[in-house]
Amino acid sequence: MKHMLFGENDFSGFSKGTIYLVLVLAFISAFVNIYQGIAVTPEAFTLIIIGFVLFFAAKLPVILSGDFISFGTKAMSNLGANIYRLRYWFMTVGFLFTFAGKI
Repeated sequence: MKHMLFGENDFSGFSKGTIYLVLVLAFISAFVNIYQGIAVTPEAFTLIIIGFVLFFAAKLPVILSGDFISFGTKAMSNLGANIYRLRYWFMTVGFLFTFAGKI
C-alpha cells in the first residue's frame, strides 16, 4: 500500500497552522472593527465569544489527551461533539448580527 503524506480530511501541520493563524487574524480584525465603530451591532459579538468558549470547552478534553491540533469531532465524546457543533450556530449568528445590522 502506498504511503500518503496525509489522509483524506486530514490537513498537514502547515495547513493547520495557517488556518489557525487566519482565524486569529479574523478575531483581531473583528475587535478592531468594533473599536473603530465599523460594526453595526457590536453587542452581538458576545455570541461569537460564547461560541469560542463552547469551542474551547469541547476541545479541552482532546487537547488534554495530547492531540493539540485536530479538526472535527472524531476524537470527541458525543457531548463534546454536540457542543462543538452548537458553537457554529453561535459564531455564525454572532458574526452576521455584528456586521449585518439590527433586525
